[in-house]
Parts: sequence; structure tokens; C-alpha cells
Amino acid sequence: MTGLWRLALLTVPGVASAVPVARHCVEGVLTAAGYVDLDEVLLLVSELATNAVTHSDSGSPGGTLTIEVNESCAVWADVLGAVVVRVDVIDDGSLSVPTPRTPDSESGGGRGLWLVENLADKWGHWERDKQRGVWFELELRTNDVQRSTAGWSQQ
Repeated sequence: MTGLWRLALLTVPGVASAVPVARHCVEGVLTAAGYVDLDEVLLLVSELATNAVTHSDSGSPGGTLTIEVNESCAVWADVLGAVVVRVDVIDDGSLSVPTPRTPDSESGGGRGLWLVENLADKWGHWERDKQRGVWFELELRTNDVQRSTAGWSQQ
């Protein structure tokens, strides 16, 4: 996706109790920006934030987790009433590579990346310095196609 507008950049401690805080903040930002039907994006934020805290150095003492929320600035977005939103969940790095696995029906976990792979329009990961980002894109509907992007920074 090219041409992005940053909606939010949030850094929280790499602890489990920060996951609902991150989800709530993303919900607030997307709601304020006029998006509706946020269930899938919020589920994926929760899953990726949980993975970051559980499976990366973000979960170590002093670790952090950053959530970046961007939207496309496509010319047709206002006409179509839908915009592609990209969320990056950035952790403090890990030796493992994010890989979806088929969930075991008996297991209480292991569904995070499987959900991302099956619900997101696109997803992937990147590494830079000691950080790793896992991102997803979803097309979201807006309730007000005349939204103003004043105050948002273009990427």
C-alpha cells in the first residue's frame, strides 16, 4: 500500500496488561477517524500485541511494544466509502520468524497468526535493527466519507 496517513503511534510497556490498552486506543483512534465495524481489526491487534509480549524481547523487563495505525490516502477512498487501514505491531525483536500454524483444537493458544492470515486482506513482517514489525491491512468502511485528514502526518 503506497501513500499512507499516520493516524496513531502508541508505545506501551511489553506486559500483558498493555494489550487491552493498545486495543482500546486503536479502537478510539479508528472510531474518531470515522471507521465502523472494527471487530476484526481489534481482534488482530489483540492477537499481534499478545504475540509480541509472549514471543519477543518486548516481554522482557523494560521491553516495549509500539502500535502504528495508518490509512491509505487513495483518491477513490472518499468515493467508495472504504479505506485500507494498516496496523504495524512493533516489538523488541526475537530469534523466531513469525509463522502461522494450524491451531490445535485442544490447545488454548497458537491461533494469533492463523487468525491474521485468514482475516487480513494482506499481512507480513519486517525487521529493522533490533525491532520486528508484524503488520496487517484491512479494508474498513467509514460512516462519514467526508472526513478531514487535518492534523494527520503523511508517511
